[in-house]
Amino acid sequence: MADSKITALASIGTGTDPANDPLVIVDVSDVSPGGMSATGTTKKVTLNNLLACSPTATLASATISGNSTIGGSLSVTGALTSYTGQVPSAIRAAASDYAAVNFDGATSGTRIVSTLTSQNIGTGDMSMWNRFRVFTTTGTTRYIAALSSSSTAADQARACLLYINSIGGLVFYLYGATVSDFRYGTIAGFQTSYSGQVVDIVVTRTGATLKVYVNGTDTAYTETTGGTPPAWSDTITSTNLFLGQSTGTSNIFSGRIYRSVVFNRALSASDVTELITTGVNPADQWGTQTGQTSGTLVASKRYRITTYVSADSFTNVGAASNATGVEFVATGTTPTTWTNASTLNRIGGLVDLDFTVGAGYQATDRSTNALHGTLFAGVEFTQPKRVAVVYGTTSTATSQLMLGSFSIPTNAIIEDIIVNSSGTATVSIGPVGGGSTVIVNAASVVAGRQKLTIATPFSTSGNLYVTSSTTAVLQFTILYTIAA
Repeated sequence: MADSKITALASIGTGTDPANDPLVIVDVSDVSPGGMSATGTTKKVTLNNLLACSPTATLASATISGNSTIGGSLSVTGALTSYTGQVPSAIRAAASDYAAVNFDGATSGTRIVSTLTSQNIGTGDMSMWNRFRVFTTTGTTRYIAALSSSSTAADQARACLLYINSIGGLVFYLYGATVSDFRYGTIAGFQTSYSGQVVDIVVTRTGATLKVYVNGTDTAYTETTGGTPPAWSDTITSTNLFLGQSTGTSNIFSGRIYRSVVFNRALSASDVTELITTGVNPADQWGTQTGQTSGTLVASKRYRITTYVSADSFTNVGAASNATGVEFVATGTTPTTWTNASTLNRIGGLVDLDFTVGAGYQATDRSTNALHGTLFAGVEFTQPKRVAVVYGTTSTATSQLMLGSFSIPTNAIIEDIIVNSSGTATVSIGPVGGGSTVIVNAASVVAGRQKLTIATPFSTSGNLYVTSSTTAVLQFTILYTIAA
């Protein structure tokens, strides 16, 4: 950097603007064209100066407050809270306060099994989302989740498995016609990078393309094959969703799993970001492998034309074209023509085991498919906080009391508010209609689904009054917790 961008060392006042005022930087490697070497010296530069360096800038230590843009690559030794490509999630960060299922890592036969009646994936598109805390012990392979033909052993022909191997790699494994035929992808060093952290792992398959997202980042993996290896597009026999164990006493998971969801569609990168940030989209609630050959659709839900038969027409209800494989969100209920037995499937979550709610020996499936999971010895619910969700809909341009009465306990802490709106509006929420205390203060809402910023995370009255500037239909999902 030029001499004019470096000032003499002087004290920095309390009113320093970190973006524009001089900052003390030690060991700045100045490699800008025509610049002077600053290595080994103490200089003062502005943050904007520093980030304008080309091609590189090296910091021994720095704390940056506010927004900054780095045009090239950035190497960090140590932990980085968030970065472009990996999606920070307040829900994931707070997951330690929520309930989960906890595997003891040792009990023979421990597992959670959900029998996926009539929901076999076969060769179709699919996605799996698992949120869990990465265990800190090393040297043992531990299974997270699997789709398998067996309810007692994950390792079966045509099964797929997600696990962390004995040297800390994250592995997605697909068996072929026998267990001697396989293909798997490994993300090396996964456990070292995420030990003790709550992570979101989403695996997606469309055709022969497999992607593994780690906290929202599409992450490269190394493939290994054996025997007569299956293609990623080969059959998955998903008779059971199998969590936490391989077989018998082998490969038992240790620690907490918070969520496990299986979809009968391949999520896009933006879908994954939304999923791990705000949860399952209402359009994906819920999928089924049972096809429909006539009748009506459910508006705002997602469909796939699984088999198209000539002369049927679905373009008036949202399909971009009439062809096998077309996926769309229904904009209406009645197709122009559906009398020739074209097959449509609702696509989305087939099974959603949300362990942040529940107790006892059954894990509740939040989908409408009633594919509840069974907990075996060695795994149990743990509840540092009780968690609940309230759903409410308003549609007036005045103050409206959600649910028409009390909405949440007065000792509840509101963690997240998500609204799915039919149009634009300015929305406020408070414990009293027209009161000065606000839970959400004049949020600008657009058509679609979004998270609202919470100003005050509780209601002293237990009421939730919604004030909207328009008559847009507002569908609220409110997550709250109560200390156990």
